[in-house]
Amino acid sequence: MLNIIVVLLLFFSNNVIDSRYISYSKPNYYKTNDKIPVYVSICSYIIKSCSNSNSNSNSNSNNSNSNSNSNSNSNSNSNSNSNSNSNSNSNSNSNSNSNSNSNSNSNSNSNSNSNSNSNGSSMNNVRSGLSIYDYYKYPFPKPGTVEYKQSFMSKLAGDLNSTSLYDEVSLHTEVNCKELGKPINYTLDDVKKLKYLIDKHFRINFFIDDLPIGELFKNNKLVESDISSKSSEKSSSDTEEESSDTEKNHIYLGYPIGFIYNSKYYLYNHLRIFINASEVNTDSTSTTSDKGFFTIQSVNVEPYSCIDCKIDSGIGVEISPELFNDNKMMQLTIQYTYSIQTHETTTTNGKASQRWSIYYVNQFELSNIAIIMSFIIVLAVSACLAIILLKIFRKTNSKTYTQLSPDDGGWKSIYADVFRSPNNFMTFSIIIGFGVQIAASLFILMVFSVAGLTSIATPGGMAIASILIFSFTGIFNGYSSMRTYIMLGGTRKLYNSVITTTLIPFTILLLMFIGYFQVWSNKFTYGASIGTVFFILAMWLFVCVPCSLLSSYFVRTWPPAEYPVRTNPIPRFIPTAKWYQNQYLHMILGGAIPFVIIFTELSFFLSSWVLGEHYSYSLSFALTFILMIISIVETNMIFEYYQLSLENYNWWWRSLLGPMVTGLYTFIYFIYFGITRIETEGVGFYYFMFSLVFSILVSLFCSSIGFLGNLWFTKKIYSTLHFD
Repeated sequence: MLNIIVVLLLFFSNNVIDSRYISYSKPNYYKTNDKIPVYVSICSYIIKSCSNSNSNSNSNSNNSNSNSNSNSNSNSNSNSNSNSNSNSNSNSNSNSNSNSNSNSNSNSNSNSNSNSNSNGSSMNNVRSGLSIYDYYKYPFPKPGTVEYKQSFMSKLAGDLNSTSLYDEVSLHTEVNCKELGKPINYTLDDVKKLKYLIDKHFRINFFIDDLPIGELFKNNKLVESDISSKSSEKSSSDTEEESSDTEKNHIYLGYPIGFIYNSKYYLYNHLRIFINASEVNTDSTSTTSDKGFFTIQSVNVEPYSCIDCKIDSGIGVEISPELFNDNKMMQLTIQYTYSIQTHETTTTNGKASQRWSIYYVNQFELSNIAIIMSFIIVLAVSACLAIILLKIFRKTNSKTYTQLSPDDGGWKSIYADVFRSPNNFMTFSIIIGFGVQIAASLFILMVFSVAGLTSIATPGGMAIASILIFSFTGIFNGYSSMRTYIMLGGTRKLYNSVITTTLIPFTILLLMFIGYFQVWSNKFTYGASIGTVFFILAMWLFVCVPCSLLSSYFVRTWPPAEYPVRTNPIPRFIPTAKWYQNQYLHMILGGAIPFVIIFTELSFFLSSWVLGEHYSYSLSFALTFILMIISIVETNMIFEYYQLSLENYNWWWRSLLGPMVTGLYTFIYFIYFGITRIETEGVGFYYFMFSLVFSILVSLFCSSIGFLGNLWFTKKIYSTLHFD
């Protein structure tokens, strides 16, 4: 039945509302001369690295040909870590070819993975992988007084808005060349800091009207505007292309700080900002009062290295440390500038529902392929299980036994031992309870995600939803643990209730707290504040713990679940199995199937968290979640039937530990991802601890699902044995 549901969801996936287009935050309306606020954000996406972002996104371009209009967009092969072969033709001159590694950092790596994860209304950020620092920590234009603004939701998201030097912008009012503060005098130490940022491929993000800026890609190619053209001069063919290829467009968030060309370092000091706005309610249903208003749909930028805004002069701003050799120069003075142009688009009719769509990586083609392959795997496993069930119920259900004959060996011969309680069933019940809590939380979060309630338009929405949902689902923890404990014959019910609600949650919180020590010591901006720590502890102590204790209290007097057959007081001898019948070998094989199904979603999740992409937890997440549950249950049932046929009746812990192997595979993949994608220092321990916690949660979730499936399966097949 579940397979049929998955097929229907997959078949109608193109017609299902996609939550990545749903935004419940109403956009601001502006008239032509209204001012648009610009803020600086010290958020979790401050300067960003794209060095290790190859090969994970659908925006990968193996042969991206970009024609550079200035020194800031030239030969991109010089010193890039990107795998894409970007062949760019530069119009600039030798040493001032300004996008050599700009396109290496910006084009190639932009092609590879839109890494930036800028949530919230903010403006300047500095990030490389998980190394995320305050923008004003580095020598960039800074106002005299920096004012920070941060709500509780933005704290959970790791965002911190602050004032900036960018003046408020007006729609349809172009700024050709404006200075960003006063010229900055760079010393040798400052230049070395900038050199480090360029070497590590940091990117700067900022936000206008709550929308992040970035470099625009169409069909996986970087869009570079004609320098001589005005923003308002847009041909009809461009508009048609924009309308028809909206799904293929993507804004790669942020822009690089500089680039390397011929072993020399150049700094981007001029930024062209393009504001894409659309008129509100331009259709026939518009009202008179709404006409004349505009909403900002997206903001994209083009960085340049130039002097006096002459972006086509072929002269770049060199900041190589070698300039300070032999005391030839004491300091280097650089002026930052920017220009602003407005594009009026007609593709969205001013609707806010598509306002964030261009900021998502186009992951859905890859997700659909992965889901189809996962469905084929689940279908094959389902066919094997169907054959087993058909064999059992057709040959056994109609018989009545007085005594089993020698021909009735295998799983039938151990009917009097199969429901013997396992050792350490207190620990067993605690694991089941917490695993069921995780499963319930994921299911509710999946529903919220598909409904669009965790859109990226609300920074911190996913974090607050996860905390609240997990806290209230503590009721499932206490209920499941107590019912399992009573079923296995436990009598220390109060002790079970207390340990269930404290042991594993406290261990998880302790591991996360230890991991955050590295974040706090390095002063990363996404480090949890004291208020956030107290909020999480309060939700656990005053919501999760009471819910778990109350549910345990109400079911403590319920009678235990009945078994279909009686248990002998004397255990039966278990035959010695051959090497290929080893239960641990079956655990390793069985845990691999669910991991294969969730592998693609794990890759997207890590790209979102580590590399900073926007990831859509919507239909693909829901389908993967359902397929994973089906694969865990069915795979566990098949291997369980095989072990019971070998007369090995110790299935309790086996049904729990087998699915846990999926968490082990997850941990190994997390470590591999961290080694190959994170190059900056100071985050290894935090990443390791987070990987460990995440893998433990996956293991507990899989184990509870596998056990519940095996419990139903074992009861069902032994209920077919009828004795006089």
